[in-house]
Amino acid sequence: MRRSKKIAILTSCALIIVGFVLALSALIVMKFDLSRLNTLDYHTATYPIQESFSAIQVDVTDCDVQLLPSQDDTCRVECPESRTSHYAVEVKQGVLTVSQNDTGAWYHHVGIYMGPVELTIYLPQDQYERLSVDSLSGTVSVPDHFSFDNLQVYTTSGSVYLAAQVTEEACVDTVSGELELTGTRPQALRLQSTSGNVTLTDCDAQAIHIETISGNVSAALTSSKTFSVQTVSGDVRTPQGTTGDLCEISTVSGNITCTIQ
Repeated sequence: MRRSKKIAILTSCALIIVGFVLALSALIVMKFDLSRLNTLDYHTATYPIQESFSAIQVDVTDCDVQLLPSQDDTCRVECPESRTSHYAVEVKQGVLTVSQNDTGAWYHHVGIYMGPVELTIYLPQDQYERLSVDSLSGTVSVPDHFSFDNLQVYTTSGSVYLAAQVTEEACVDTVSGELELTGTRPQALRLQSTSGNVTLTDCDAQAIHIETISGNVSAALTSSKTFSVQTVSGDVRTPQGTTGDLCEISTVSGNITCTIQ
């Protein structure tokens, strides 16, 4: 090895070590509080809701959405607001609507924020007619405390975690996010994903339709089904000789695994 090449390698290693030491020193000075690196400033704005409603509609871009039971039998919405991002929260014709309004240019949203950006809806009741969530990049979480007649969730890159009961139809659509459903048993279940995996645990429906491109499908169902499965290059494992309600699953390259509990 040439002497110049050895010097270059040693210099590179020395610079890496110096950079590591400087980064570690900076973290020690900050007491490992990464929030000090934040260049975006968020604060929580709380909106109390006095009117009654039977449906919920949420339209946001870049925050997580979670529903939680209220501990004091009142409804409130906690929103992560900033200098350029605000929320409109109101009840219109029996529907609680939450929509995000961005007033700044796109470059105002470029920065660092080391912390959760969450929109939380505290609900006093456990049963509602409809839930509709439209999110760009945030995760959507709906726990098993709640029940809805109909549910519709759409995300682009955010994952969806659904454990609530749905009595009629549940539709969940994502491009690259993960879909995880636990204990949900509507009459009709429609799930669609491009590259995100779909996982069903202890779920069931009279009509099931699941469609992905490259995402894997893993479904643990509670009753026998007549399986209609289509895939181009994915592996398929489904129970043989079972009958019952129709379960349609199609993928291009994703694997399909189904079991009956």
